[in-house]
Parts: sequence; C-alpha cells; structure tokens
Amino acid sequence: MFKCDCCGLCCMRVADLPLYCDLDRGDGVCKYFNCETKLCKVYENRPIKCNIDEFYEVYFKGKMTIDEYYEVNYKVCNFLKKEGKNKLKVSDFNYNLPDELIAQTPLENRSESRLMV
Repeated sequence: MFKCDCCGLCCMRVADLPLYCDLDRGDGVCKYFNCETKLCKVYENRPIKCNIDEFYEVYFKGKMTIDEYYEVNYKVCNFLKKEGKNKLKVSDFNYNLPDELIAQTPLENRSESRLMV
C-alpha cells in the first residue's frame, strides 16, 4: 500500500498536472482539500485518480510492477516536498515507458481515451 504522509502538497498543486486540473477550485488547490486539516474532505469517496493503489489496479497493473509505479509516485511526492513552490517540469519525471504502452492510433470513441502525464 502506498504510504502517504498527508502533507497535502499534491492537493495544493492540482493545476500543475493536466490529469488533475478538473479538481482545481480556481487557485491551484483541489476543491476537496481542507487547508486547515490538510486532509481530503471526500477521502473515502475520492476520485480514483487520487487513490494511488486503485489507480494502479485499474490502469497500470500488468504494464509495470507496483514497485515501479510507487517509485514514480514517491519521486513526485519527494519533488514536491523538496521544491516547495517551484513549478513542476515534465523533464523532472522522465522514466522509461515501453513503446508497446504508447497508443499508436486514437480510439474511435475519444471519450474513452486516457492520458497520463
């Protein structure tokens, strides 16, 4: 299980990553984030993309190991803690993505497409 220390930094930076921008309340902070407690107001029913373990099961199981997936997520977490208010750069999170995991053609129904950044 992913060990989150509930620092809230990822929730305070949702505007920095396209996957989470729909959660932005207008100031870069997640609309479900409680700034006083630094906890999610809908934690038990949070979006799947906010649940590291469930997101892995649905989208990455069989494509990478859980340890590889955790490593990527811990890298982002540690970057947020180290850099504080600096903007994220895609180049800071380069990792090997095998060609067979990269879509070569779009899905017929575009609403079924998923993008991980």
